[in-house]
Amino acid sequence: MLAIAKYLVDQGHQVRLLSGSRFREAIEKTGATPLALAGRADFDDRVFLDELPERLKLRGMAKIRYDVETVFVRPVPDQYQALSQALRDSPPDAVIAETAFVGVLPLLLANPGTRPPVTGIGVLPLAQMSEDVAPFGPGLAPLAGPLGLLRNPLLNALVQRLVFRSTAKLANQLLGELGSPPLDAYLFDYASRGPDLFLQLCAAGFEYPRSDLSANLRFVGPVL
Repeated sequence: MLAIAKYLVDQGHQVRLLSGSRFREAIEKTGATPLALAGRADFDDRVFLDELPERLKLRGMAKIRYDVETVFVRPVPDQYQALSQALRDSPPDAVIAETAFVGVLPLLLANPGTRPPVTGIGVLPLAQMSEDVAPFGPGLAPLAGPLGLLRNPLLNALVQRLVFRSTAKLANQLLGELGSPPLDAYLFDYASRGPDLFLQLCAAGFEYPRSDLSANLRFVGPVL
């Protein structure tokens, strides 16, 4: 995101970059204006999880759920508050948000006619659900033939309705408190399916092939 900010600044654009306070100096070096997150959203990712003693008691899927909810979901209100303030202070031509910034969700769920266009930046492997692949996470390779067509929907449903059911419930609760409508699709799909345009920072061949990718997705290679 720093590289993208610097490129846009060099092209003559006015750029504001919203991030943790520890990145302020790095943001200033790009020529962009740093905007700081606050509250639960402003943490040092290098030591954040090490400072949570309750996490040490968890194992397996419970630990993964805890990490997802603590790092990505619970900061949403503070992230969105900072984003909303930035939009009010100086309405932008566009918002560019990387995959892990879940605080953009209320903006994506708003009426497109009332918000600026949003471009997503895929800084992580693509987590988009598909009938052609197993869910993101376990590392299961595509399975050809009838077995794959049976396996993928079953595993996708298992992940959505059981494994991350409480995570989706928490996300909808927080969204409701922000006056936002609930999610109408899988939580992790919104990172790539929700934005008006989604730029995945790799070659298409680095991802498992999917016949049902969302129409807004483009593979653009790395930011050099």
